[in-house]
Amino acid sequence: MPAGKPPRPSSSATTPRGRCADFAAPELAQEGLTELPPLRFEVEPVPGRLRLLVYADDSGSTACRLGEEQHSVQVGASDLTTAMRPSFPPGGLSNASSAFGSDPAAAYTFGRAPVGVTRVEVHFPGGVVRDAQVDGEWYLLTGAGQESYDFAEITKIVAVTPDGRKELPVEHG
Repeated sequence: MPAGKPPRPSSSATTPRGRCADFAAPELAQEGLTELPPLRFEVEPVPGRLRLLVYADDSGSTACRLGEEQHSVQVGASDLTTAMRPSFPPGGLSNASSAFGSDPAAAYTFGRAPVGVTRVEVHFPGGVVRDAQVDGEWYLLTGAGQESYDFAEITKIVAVTPDGRKELPVEHG
């Protein structure tokens, strides 16, 4: 192990949420936080091989990726966009996108949408549009394998509300 690098956190927890809380503790502490924000989504982008838990509140998010043998935690990061430390104010349309390695390859785009949102569209180059999963004011779209590489090319997020369509252009760094 390289000098100066803290040991990887371990967990004796038996649930994904417990494991994520254990793995996230050192990352949260570095940000001056003591606990995870509320859980917004828990999905399996690669069934049986990869679980993603996304926690968020107004000020930021934490994504916890639990693989068969590996895990990773990202606090407040969006590594596929130019908004590297996004916030999620209520009533607005926001976005964070991230990709994870290659075994298995997976990516997600996540954010908050205006109150009353009925659908969130994720637009990719070439006119490809995919509908995100929506839960209240929050949305999530995941991709795995070859499709996950397209998440670095998302062009915009569109929230469909009773008041009309709200667009958020996505810029990549």
